[in-house]
Amino acid sequence: MSCPQQLKSGEYLLVSLQHARAVGTPIAEPLVYPARPAPILVLDLGLRPVQFYIREGANRTYHMTVLGGRNVRENPKENRRIFAYDDAEIEEYEIICAANQLGYVIRKPSTNYVFTVPAQLQKEPACNQISLEPIKPTQGQEYSLNQLFAIIPLPPV
Repeated sequence: MSCPQQLKSGEYLLVSLQHARAVGTPIAEPLVYPARPAPILVLDLGLRPVQFYIREGANRTYHMTVLGGRNVRENPKENRRIFAYDDAEIEEYEIICAANQLGYVIRKPSTNYVFTVPAQLQKEPACNQISLEPIKPTQGQEYSLNQLFAIIPLPPV
């Protein structure tokens, strides 16, 4: 896999390499405001994948949104789990190409915390939420498989 020097702003599909499943939220666009935070999960097969909009930020960081503009960020009060919020607070992430592992890692800047999916999927979808966890090298590789994602550009509509 070769990685572009920098991802361009646009719509993407995120796929967990651990489970070969799309990542997103199963909650549809809310009809009430303010909407409750939507968990970012490894989606069950058969659910329509959610498009992420990835916008270039400063210093090779990116701001991610889903569901028509909901901001993707961690909730430190919820064991560093990742949610989509319907508010103006922005959190940027570094998206790092791990070419030798054929994927990308999404890291919180100036930390060793990266997006991590559960190693084993559970029957209860809420248990399959992405969280920020320390980088875990395994079997001579820099990142654990459950910390790697495919980031697939979607064609313009």
